[in-house]
Amino acid sequence: MENEVTLSLPASDNGMYVLDFMPHDPAVVLGKIVVDFGGYEKSYLYMNESECRRK
Repeated sequence: MENEVTLSLPASDNGMYVLDFMPHDPAVVLGKIVVDFGGYEKSYLYMNESECRRK
């Protein structure tokens, strides 16, 4: 399951924020959190695909 949430953040004195994840159910398993500051492209490990090919 994949969810996308857009949050507005209040101004910060030092520009740093803390992300606290607190599931309401102990059965929730967190696989990955992606924080996108712009430019996120969905790909495996978020890298460009290698030009190397298996022969």
